[in-house]
Order: sequence, then C-alpha cells, then structure tokens
Amino acid sequence: MKKKQSRKGKVIIILLIIIAVMCLAPFVINKFGGSYNGLPKTDKQMLSEFAKVYDSKDLWKSYGYRDKTILADNKATGHSYLINASKSHPFSGKKIDTPYDFDVYRVPRLSVLNIGLPTGNFNSIGKKYSYCGEDIYFVKVDNDAFTKKYSSEHFIVYLTHEAFHYYAQNDWKISEGPDGDMTAADLKLLGKEYGVLADIQDELLSGDPSKAKLTVYAKDYVAIMNKRIAANKKYVTQEMEWETAEGTANYVSIKAAKLVGYDYGVMYFDNAKNVSFDEIMPMYKKGKIKKSMLTRRIPYESGALLCQLCDALEIPGWQEKFNTQTEKSPVYLFDVIAENEK
Repeated sequence: MKKKQSRKGKVIIILLIIIAVMCLAPFVINKFGGSYNGLPKTDKQMLSEFAKVYDSKDLWKSYGYRDKTILADNKATGHSYLINASKSHPFSGKKIDTPYDFDVYRVPRLSVLNIGLPTGNFNSIGKKYSYCGEDIYFVKVDNDAFTKKYSSEHFIVYLTHEAFHYYAQNDWKISEGPDGDMTAADLKLLGKEYGVLADIQDELLSGDPSKAKLTVYAKDYVAIMNKRIAANKKYVTQEMEWETAEGTANYVSIKAAKLVGYDYGVMYFDNAKNVSFDEIMPMYKKGKIKKSMLTRRIPYESGALLCQLCDALEIPGWQEKFNTQTEKSPVYLFDVIAENEK
C-alpha cells in the first residue's frame, strides 16, 4: 500500500513539474531575440503605424492613444505586443528597443490567450481586461490587416475604429441598428437622401470643395431627413443612432489611415473605392445588394461623410457635442448639421 502511495505521489510531482515547465517555457523562450530590426515585417509595420497616430491630436477632440495601452496579437506571425505600456514587465515580457516614444514589450502568446480574453478579436464596450496588472485594450489581427487593399480590417483602421467605440462612446446611446422595416415610400425618400449625399461626396472629393455649395447641400440634406423622420420616426431614429456611432468610428479610422499613408476612405469596399452614393439604390433595385446593406452597412459610410461635412462647414465645437452627450440625451449627426443650418 505504501509503495502504491509512493508511486502515486511521484507521478503527481512529475505531472506538477511538467505543468510548471509548460507554463514557464513560453516566458523563457520569449526572452530570446527580440531586437527591433529582427522582428517580422508585419510586426514592425504594426508598431510603425501605431507610432504615426500615437502623437496625433487630430483624430477626435480630447481623444488619442497617449494614455492607452494596446495589446496587439498578430495571428499572422504568432507574436503579441504590449504597446505603450505604462508599467515595467521584466518577467512577463521582453522589452523591444524601438525608435518610438513609447515602451513596447513582446509577450508570450500563450499567456495572452490565457488571461481571460474572449474568443472575439477586440474588447467590447463595458468589458475590462488587464495583462499583469495593466489595463489594456486588446486587438487580434491576421495577415489581411497588412495585405488587403481598401480594407476596414487594415491594422490601424481596425484598431482605431474599435478602440473609439470602447474609449469614446461609453456614454453614447448606441443601438444594434434599425430593427424595423422601410415601406416603398421610405425607400424612395432614402434614395433621395443618397442623391444629396452623392452631391456632398462629389464636392468633398473635388480637391477644392466649395463651402457655399456644401452649405446648400447641407440644407437639402436636412430637408430630406425631416421628411424621412416625419414618415417613419422610429426607424429613422434607430438608423441615426447606428449612423452616428458607426459613422464617427469610421471617420476617425479614415483619419488614422491617412496618417499612415493607407488608402482608405468613405465608400471604400474590397474591390472598389469612392463608390458613389448614387449607385446604391439602383443596385438594390436590381437585386445586386440586400436590404441589410442599406440598413446596416451604408450608415458607416453616410456617418463618416457627414463628419467630413461638419469639418468642411467648420461647425464650431461639433465633436464636443458628442463628447458631452448621455444615453438619456443623445446627439445625432443630423442634429448637429440641422442646428448649424437654422
């Protein structure tokens, strides 16, 4: 009996040693190598893009990355990095001597995958995660984040869009998108709105937009939106909530893309860019796109365009209006433009 207990005890000890070695091995292996020049190309690109937006004060009023720690997991290379770390991580990370004005630690990917992160690819609003005592925003990307053209999945575009939701929109009223439907009359009015948005789009893309023309188009936009609200207030209000939340996030991600020299903008899709709003309704009527494209996808684009219109019209303090809103007192992009055109 004692021999059996002795054997069982040895087996348990051996198993514990194996488990300890397996847990510690990634941290030990992580300590080897790690010079900046020796990093994989896409890892260096990831850090470089972050560096180009790190100091920018132009993404959104009172918003930026200087006070945020990002845990970026590059699934393409199998490496994870704690970017802009505010604490030292001598055991849990390997400090990378980068040319940038923020601290970067490469951290063992195994540890990243076992700190309670969900199966998704980024933090969701209201969820908090930390790495070794440091609050983080995490994002997971793959090779598409560095190779695809015109893509919302490009690293800095994706990070900026999702992080803006997380950090800037906690007090905003955010719906899951319209849950009602549009009648034939509603669709006709929406088509007229797209026509006005196309005018705004063309003017902003002209290279030398006329503030006078944009003011006229802004008045046309307010007029058609008032008709849409009168015809189907519940649906259009839900649409404006979705458009404001996703459109502003798309707007800041477009600005981030420009800072790093990536070609991304309003009405960019995987196979085309600067698609006209005038093309949407004809394609829908021909059955080439589904109604969900109108209700859920296009508000990302219309919202970003309206943000650019606010910039071009030089509407004073328009971003601050969103920063001070609450769920009980929401602000929509339509409200800001309508108030400016009174």
